[in-house]
Amino acid sequence: MGDEGEVPFEGTDEEIAAATKLQAIQRGRAARADVRKLKDERDAAASAAIETATAVAEAEAEAASARDAERALEDEFEGTEDEQAAATKLQAIQRGRLARARVAELKAEHLATVARVAGAEAAIEFAGTADEHIAATKVQAIQRGRVARAQLAAEKAAAAAKLADVDAKLAAKEGSENEAEEDPDLEALEAERAEAAEALEAAATKLQAMRRGRSAREHVEKLRAEKQAMEASAGATAATAADAEAELAAAAEEEETLEALVVTGDEDEKTLELKLTAVIRSIAARARVAALRAEQFSAEARAHDAEQDAVDAEHQSADEEEEERDAAPIGEESRIDPDAPDPETPRLVDAEAPDPAKSVAKSEHEESFDDEEEMWMTDEEKAALAERVAAKARRVAKALHVKCAYEYAAATSTLARVDARLASDDQKEAERVHGDGAMSTAQKLAALIETRRARDALEAAQAETVEAERAEADAADAEASPVPAEAPEAAPEGAPEGAPEAADHPEPSRKEEAEEAPERPAEDTPEDVPEDEAGRLVA
Repeated sequence: MGDEGEVPFEGTDEEIAAATKLQAIQRGRAARADVRKLKDERDAAASAAIETATAVAEAEAEAASARDAERALEDEFEGTEDEQAAATKLQAIQRGRLARARVAELKAEHLATVARVAGAEAAIEFAGTADEHIAATKVQAIQRGRVARAQLAAEKAAAAAKLADVDAKLAAKEGSENEAEEDPDLEALEAERAEAAEALEAAATKLQAMRRGRSAREHVEKLRAEKQAMEASAGATAATAADAEAELAAAAEEEETLEALVVTGDEDEKTLELKLTAVIRSIAARARVAALRAEQFSAEARAHDAEQDAVDAEHQSADEEEEERDAAPIGEESRIDPDAPDPETPRLVDAEAPDPAKSVAKSEHEESFDDEEEMWMTDEEKAALAERVAAKARRVAKALHVKCAYEYAAATSTLARVDARLASDDQKEAERVHGDGAMSTAQKLAALIETRRARDALEAAQAETVEAERAEADAADAEASPVPAEAPEAAPEGAPEGAPEAADHPEPSRKEEAEEAPERPAEDTPEDVPEDEAGRLVA
């Protein structure tokens, strides 16, 4: 029967629904039992943490009382000054180191208990809605970070306790009167102390790197949020600028409609007033568009600046993490064996004889290896090193790209601010002319049209200058990279006989075309159009 598998349940819809509900209730009971078990473990670990904290406090009090008793014994001790000094020094070293070792050991036990409490809390399964699961995921990530930091702090405290214990044993050996000149136990204790010191330094370095990485990530997230806020502000400003451009287009259309009107009889002054109002509205709309564009480009420049800061901070954080990983102390037990390849990281060279070439490469934020290293590096190690070099190159390229984008945005913002200032000056001039009571409506209209025509001519001249400079730059680039001439025998067989003679009469270069380009628009533009515009409007 067991080979045939489970027989599927067959029944009515009500029976299937009841069975499903019963299974859900059973699963809920099992899940709640697991949660209760985890909570009991957490409560037990919390109680143990409280007990260890109390033990730490008692040990610290015991160390303080030992120091007080030591001072009292020093006062009651009778003997020569040299004997009293030697005894005082020996007692201080022995009791102080033993007390510190006891306190460090209890602190390590307390921190390990706290880490177990955090792990038990993180292991409790959460049941809720989708939004609650999203929030719980973030809380669990924070909790896992706390657990990792607590475990690392516990490792550091354990290493400190071991170091203090070895120091106490060394003090006992050194204080012994029957100490031999060469004691193998003393040498073993010294080697154990060096190993414990390296382990403590490694744990402290790793904890510092974790804290720096967390701080760097928070800084990068803050810069990213600022960039997004600036981009949103730039988008809102762009939408407002688009509305202003629509207003400008409507004002220009109204002005064109009024220009088509024929001034007759009593409608002369009224029509001129309408035309004057349309021109003033057009100038104001242009100033508003320029101001909004300047604000938009400034916001985009600030966003690129924030992005550049974020990329630089991310790049610096990655470099610091690599430096911390490369500079981390390595014990004798963790030194990499050349016969045991590691696919993740390359083998280490002797720390006492660093390679000058690698030092220079590290100062330039690059990874490299020489021929001697290549002899014992495996393909996996070479691939890992190449990946690190490629990742660093990508970060540098991204930083350069963002920098160029920021410089372009900053230049665009500067030009937009200049245009906005000029447009604002035109608007102020239009308001001054409109409020001048000594001028007639026709004179005001003619003055405003003349002002606008001068501004349009200036913008056209600037655009022509930019195009000419761009053409010269293209010609210079073309001359800097000449194309090698082809040999006559390389010509195709079907080419006409007169084809080689075309080389004696080359076509005009791009530079000559660029010099002739600014003159062509002047020939095609009629000169009488802007001159009689004011007269046609006033007629």
